[in-house]
Amino acid sequence: PIKITTFQGKVSHIQDFKDGGKGALRIFKVSCDDIKDFSFVPGQFVMTAMNDCKNIAKPEEMKWSALSIASSHLELNEIHFCIRAKSETGLMYYMAHKMKIGDTIHMRGPYGKFVMKEDPKGIIFVATGTGIAPIIAMLRTLLKQHYAHPIKLFFGFRNPDEYMYKEELESYIHKHKNFELIPTISRPEGFNWNGKVGYVQETLKNFEFSEDISGFDAYLCGLPLACDDSIKILIAKGVNGTRISKEVYD
Repeated sequence: PIKITTFQGKVSHIQDFKDGGKGALRIFKVSCDDIKDFSFVPGQFVMTAMNDCKNIAKPEEMKWSALSIASSHLELNEIHFCIRAKSETGLMYYMAHKMKIGDTIHMRGPYGKFVMKEDPKGIIFVATGTGIAPIIAMLRTLLKQHYAHPIKLFFGFRNPDEYMYKEELESYIHKHKNFELIPTISRPEGFNWNGKVGYVQETLKNFEFSEDISGFDAYLCGLPLACDDSIKILIAKGVNGTRISKEVYD
């Protein structure tokens, strides 16, 4: 059984992305000095809260929201997250616009069943936007464990300004010969971009796999349409539907 733990940490790093000039896309890290009782599996999430962001319905209580963990469970001194604020209220807006270094983050978890299966002969990841969070947690863990089978990451985002984890992901191409990165943007206007253009599921559909992928696992996270279309495409390309998992982000 999963042990649910309540703990806290301090914001130790913040990286902002332009997100169309709104400044609502952000990666941040939380330093946790004493979380000996907390453990999780890559792909899971925690409930998070901050002291100054209150529940509108119950102003005496903090507002709690789910956030997927972006870091590997092999490194528990820091927990990584990435967020996008789509509205002007709530915890995501507060974290995106008002959170600063040193602020306290309250956490409770882990939760979720979007986790890797055993003994995959290869892995295909498909992520859109902040759907990269649980995917990069899985990827970081696989590479730290020296996973030897092929790994393909199809990562879709709107434009190059929203390319989260760019340096890290591109460094893996050179460090790990079994890793292939296929980034694609859906809104190229006004940007200098030499990579794939279009929705990530279109890139997946047009991609020619050099391996037999019938024994691969696939993990999809992001927009509902991208996930649903990608499942159909992967099955058509030979992936067993029982080996495909998804987590939808609206």
